[in-house]
Amino acid sequence: MPRRVSSPIFVGRVAERAALSAALERTAAGEPGITLISGEAGVGKTRLLTEASTLSAHMGVTAVGGICVDVAAGTLAYAPFVDIVRDLHRGGYTASLPPPTRAELGRLIPEIGPARDAAPGGGQGRLFAAVRDLLAVASASTPILVTIEDLHWADASTLDLVTYLARSMQNDPWLLVATARIDTLNRRHPLLGIVAELARLPSFERIDLGRFDEGELIQQLTGILGRVPEPGLAREVFERSDGNAFFAEELVATGDVLSGPLPTSLREVLAARLAALDEVTQGIVRVAAVAGRLVSHELLERVAGTPSPALIAALREAVDQRVLLHVIDPAPGYAFRHALVREAASDQLLATERIAIHRAIADTLEHDGALSPGGELARTGEIAYHAMAAEDLARALTASLAAVAAAEAASAHAEAEVHLDRILEIWPRVPAAAAQVGMDHPDLLARTARAAAAAGHQARSVELAHDALAGLHPSDTERRATILLDLFDYAWEAADIEGAERVVLEAMPMLRDERSARSAQAFAAEALLQWHRGRYTNARGAALHGIAIARDCGARQELALALTVAGQVYTHLGETVHAEESFAEAAGILEEAGNPDVRARSTRFRAWTQYMHGRFEESLALNRLGLEVARREGSDGRYGVHLLDGTLENLIELGRWAEARTVGNHILARMTVSFEMLYSHMSMARLDTLQGRVTDAEHEIAQAAEIPAVGPHRVWQLEDAIFLAYATGRHTDGRRLAESALAASPEPERDATLWWSFLKAIGGEADRADAARRRRRIAEVDEAVAAGRRFAAVFRRSAHAAIEADGAGPMVRAELRSADAESSRLEGRPNPALWAAAVDARRELEQPWELAYARYRHAEAILGSGAPAVDAAVPLREAHVAADGLGAAPLRIAIEALASRARIQLESQPGSVGPAVTRPATTLTARELEVLALVAAGHTNREIGDRLFISEKTVSVHVTHAMDKLGALSRYEAAAAATRQGLLEPETKTC
Repeated sequence: MPRRVSSPIFVGRVAERAALSAALERTAAGEPGITLISGEAGVGKTRLLTEASTLSAHMGVTAVGGICVDVAAGTLAYAPFVDIVRDLHRGGYTASLPPPTRAELGRLIPEIGPARDAAPGGGQGRLFAAVRDLLAVASASTPILVTIEDLHWADASTLDLVTYLARSMQNDPWLLVATARIDTLNRRHPLLGIVAELARLPSFERIDLGRFDEGELIQQLTGILGRVPEPGLAREVFERSDGNAFFAEELVATGDVLSGPLPTSLREVLAARLAALDEVTQGIVRVAAVAGRLVSHELLERVAGTPSPALIAALREAVDQRVLLHVIDPAPGYAFRHALVREAASDQLLATERIAIHRAIADTLEHDGALSPGGELARTGEIAYHAMAAEDLARALTASLAAVAAAEAASAHAEAEVHLDRILEIWPRVPAAAAQVGMDHPDLLARTARAAAAAGHQARSVELAHDALAGLHPSDTERRATILLDLFDYAWEAADIEGAERVVLEAMPMLRDERSARSAQAFAAEALLQWHRGRYTNARGAALHGIAIARDCGARQELALALTVAGQVYTHLGETVHAEESFAEAAGILEEAGNPDVRARSTRFRAWTQYMHGRFEESLALNRLGLEVARREGSDGRYGVHLLDGTLENLIELGRWAEARTVGNHILARMTVSFEMLYSHMSMARLDTLQGRVTDAEHEIAQAAEIPAVGPHRVWQLEDAIFLAYATGRHTDGRRLAESALAASPEPERDATLWWSFLKAIGGEADRADAARRRRRIAEVDEAVAAGRRFAAVFRRSAHAAIEADGAGPMVRAELRSADAESSRLEGRPNPALWAAAVDARRELEQPWELAYARYRHAEAILGSGAPAVDAAVPLREAHVAADGLGAAPLRIAIEALASRARIQLESQPGSVGPAVTRPATTLTARELEVLALVAAGHTNREIGDRLFISEKTVSVHVTHAMDKLGALSRYEAAAAATRQGLLEPETKTC
């Protein structure tokens, strides 16, 4: 009868078990999650994972799982997900999936259906999306627990898929629980970076598993022995094992612990256990150790050369002694009870023995692929690995090339890169290697660069492409040009703009006079660079040249690329009609080609064009379509933030601010460290400013400021900082930032990205001029007017150039009318007719906040013209209703302050004029009220400090606190709000 070496009862781990139970309960209630169990080897991670599966069964949660394998140096792509997908397929969950999704999963599990060919640029994303959709379908009928063991041995594609699933969790009730040895990993191990990234997600939880204390170890020994251990035995095992559960089990398994000296290390314990096996059994175990953690009966039989009766007897002994376990999933065979046992068995082999076994395994797998439980993808990787380990370099070369093809077919780009690296490593040691693989060394480097880029390793792709170029003769312009164009893409994706520029400078002399698909691609690359730098006129010329070449030579993909770049350029020139035409033609080509990666990106730019045209609902729909495409094709990790930010921008313009904040919070919850986050931070800053959340806006602007930006990106980085500065009465800062935006644009008179910033700057300078006039500070008035006129002049020239070029759209016309109206305020003569025109333009665009603001200024201009207050009542009340409904506190306060001065009853029926609206008292401190009273009297912060015997900085702090409490955007609005609420005496208006 086999001796028990494991406790049948679950020992200790009360807090850890409770954490897993709570996570499973949340999953059963519909909340997804991801949990990492971390601990040293032998501490009990697998046992806790098994307990999680047991708990899940009691809660009605279906458990599926897979194991990462340490064989072949991480080249067995998607190893745990092969098991997971197979389990779900056997459970019937793939039956309801659409055929394209089943075809994607067929690349992992052939029995699901014919595999779909991997598409360039989108294959891996589609596979990832298919796995996610399978989990979503499965969890729709029952919550799902997904377990992955030994994540520290995961291949790169598995790690990418785990990251993708964790970050794309929506509301599907499934829980991912993985184990890993984190603390022993090299600091460069990719899992460490992934864990750090996942730790930012709200759904992530980490359980660090420690060793048993003495009481827990006694419980473990009681379970193993079937009785309470003698105190001396318990003390001896605890001291020797130091609480490591697996070490303790193996110590007990050696026999009578107290009868002789105990081994001093776990390695000695395991060596003694293996030495106690029959000699034939030891040989079988060593073969299994070289083969990997899971090996089939047939493979053992062929490689070991042991007759079946003897093999069965040896395996029976290994199983009875708990060295091996008999398993049926993912395929029938034998697995080591623990990875440390396999390591110990492997260590007992001589080098020549190990090489002979590796060679025999490679021979066997070559002749019978069915012996590999992982299918063709795993088989090719195993053959390459074992051939390399057997020092059979010629076979390792061809086997690695076959493994590359299998990995690329499964979109396992990281594994393809590993196999190509192996070919590069052994290339110099194999005679006639080029003839054997059908490519020379530069071609091999270029192919490896493409694989590295597809795996997301753009920086390495750049290095490999440079190495490939160095291996080519200068006269080989044909291949040099092709590699250079690939190198441009790698450098661009790696945000190495200077490197991309150097590539274009080298490639253009080779291609400038060509009329080919490559030259069209080169001109599109040049246009993209010029666009990035804000040189839109040059960018347009290069893009149009690329379009003409692509049309001439019938290069459809390159035509779509050049049209997309042209659309981007036209949008930034404000020529939205031309942009729409370019994007529409590009979209048609992309639909024909079925390239989802480019389609998602192109959809985002089409949406931006609609936004700049003033069609916010259409832009919103396009962004959501892009998200749907990206999610379906698995590229939402790459484009999701950009598309979500487009959604956020449109929701803000449409006045759907609750939805906007939900989307913004979703973006920030991703905690993505990427260039695209610049736009999201600024969009959230705009929303915060509009709602009077000054501190939050300042935080978002500070976050965005940490991201390096040039050209149009620098302008976007500044625009909401300009808005906040002027809105909070920091006019000097606002002007300085507006001047910085002007300086950041190489062609400000053709730069539509400046329009919104300059419009807010004109309004801000008008506010400053108005405040200076009331204080009779003529020099300050002149300074503000001069600055406002300068911004208005640049804006008008740019907007009129766009209108002249293609007629432009309603957005630029609305901005022009608002600029004209703001300019009348700037000059001290607010014009009701100009503001009425601005109201009409904003009404056409359906921009609730901009419309409310224009109505507020319209009412103000009416009152300033000397007309009766009743004439201003309707626009002011309409503005108030809109501002109140939006939650635009600063605008609402400004409207109420104006109504108070004009004695317009905001809540009464239209047409009535009466006492001003009163509001309840605020929580302003006595000192804040003192400061506001002096602000209302027209004093500067320095003057207030002198009067109250406090520093200017302290005055600024009091003003900021008062603004936050009152929801005001400027010191003057805060003073007006406090006056209106009866906290200060009404200020005397000076005309």
